[in-house]
Amino acid sequence: MKALIKKNAYIWATDYFRTAIGAEFKQWLKDNEGKWIDIETDCLFDNQYNTEKYRIYDSMIDAISDDARINKGKCKYCGTMVNAGETCEKYADCKDYGIDWFTPTNTYFLKYPNGAKNIQHDYISCRTGYQKFGTYHLEAFKDLDYYRISNCKKTINFKFDGEKYYIHNGIGYTEKSFLDIPYSIRGKVLAKLQELQKEIQ
Repeated sequence: MKALIKKNAYIWATDYFRTAIGAEFKQWLKDNEGKWIDIETDCLFDNQYNTEKYRIYDSMIDAISDDARINKGKCKYCGTMVNAGETCEKYADCKDYGIDWFTPTNTYFLKYPNGAKNIQHDYISCRTGYQKFGTYHLEAFKDLDYYRISNCKKTINFKFDGEKYYIHNGIGYTEKSFLDIPYSIRGKVLAKLQELQKEIQ
């Protein structure tokens, strides 16, 4: 299993690793931009990955190859990895708790192993010519590969595949059917996003 480190991935590390070790981690991300990194598969997660030296997150990668999570899950009680059709019997309580399976719904890179299509615009912003939606501004960033909608009270960073939104939480992505913005502008924002998607297809 390998992960492709995203360009500018170190930006996401800024807020979480404000230590000497964090500085080393940021440099490691810079040094490995655009490179495939080996992922340890003894213990797997839906939005983060153990490398030989550091733990990285969905937000820091562009793609996954040979995903070891396919047809696998984790015991909800003890965390033991199991294959499809198996149950965990490590402890007496394991069967009662069941298995958390890795699925395309809860594991972003199972659904999009090559990532959602990168936004092709250098920079798009309502502030520089695009329509403003109520108090919100919609922007797109090519290098960071996400959209942002924000006003003075709220900022939402997300990916969009033409139907679903993948909300960035600093570590990974949560699939949503709609953005948490006023209902009165949701349709207008969706129409604009679909228009932008057509431009890059």
